[in-house]
Amino acid sequence: MTQTQPKLLITGFSRFPGAPVNPTERLIEWLMADDWGNFAADRTPEVKPDLHFRLLATDYRKVDQELAAIKTTIQPDIAIFFGLSAEATGFQLETTARNHVAINRPDVAGYRPALGEIVAGGPLRETTLPLDDIHRRLSGQNLPVYRSDNAGDYVCNYLFYNAHHRGLGANADLRAGFIHVPYLDEQLPLLTERERKRALTTLSKEELLTGAQHIIMTCVEHWVLDRKASDIVETARQA
Repeated sequence: MTQTQPKLLITGFSRFPGAPVNPTERLIEWLMADDWGNFAADRTPEVKPDLHFRLLATDYRKVDQELAAIKTTIQPDIAIFFGLSAEATGFQLETTARNHVAINRPDVAGYRPALGEIVAGGPLRETTLPLDDIHRRLSGQNLPVYRSDNAGDYVCNYLFYNAHHRGLGANADLRAGFIHVPYLDEQLPLLTERERKRALTTLSKEELLTGAQHIIMTCVEHWVLDRKASDIVETARQA
C-alpha cells in the first residue's frame, strides 16, 4: 500500500563560538508550538506530515550521534536543516554540500576535526529539496530569499554533507537540504559589537516563522505529487 504520510524532520542548532544566540533554536521552539492544522488547512488538505524536531548542539561528534539515531529511529522522507549565518541577507537556500571542514575552528565543545575532508575523496553532495519552488513561494511572500552554492566549512555543512553521504531514510528518495538564516532582530542587543558588525541583516519572528512554514509546505506538497506519480506508474505496471 502506498505511504500516505511523510515523515518530516526539521532541525535547528544551538549557540556556538562567535554566536551566543541562534535564531534556529527559537525557530524549532516556535514550530513545535505551532498548530499545523491552522496553518495548513487551506493549503494541503490531503496530508498531514509526521513531524519530528531536533535541536542539535553545534558539536561535530554529537551531530554524528544524532544522525545515527535519526537513521535508526525516524528514517525521514524529508529533512530540512536550518542554521545561522550572520552574513546571510535572508533565506539562504544552500544548493551544495562540500567535502570540506575547517580544522582551525572549534565547535561548541572545543573540538576541531583533524582532517580537512569529511569523507576521504568524497564528491560534492547536492540538495534534494525543491529549491525552485521554495524560492518562488518565499518571493511571493515578499521574503528575502536567494541561492548559495557554499554552505561553509563548519558544522552546518558537515551535517548537510553527512545526511546525504550516509543517508537518513529507508530508501534513496530522501529529500534533504540546508537553509541558512540571519539573526532575529530581537537578538541584536545580545551580540557584542564585533558580532553585530557581521550581521548584515535580520529577520523578524514573523518573517522567520512564516518563511519556514512555507518551506515546509512546499516540501510536503512535492512529496504528495511524487507519491501520486508513483501510484500512476504502479497502476500502469499492474494493468
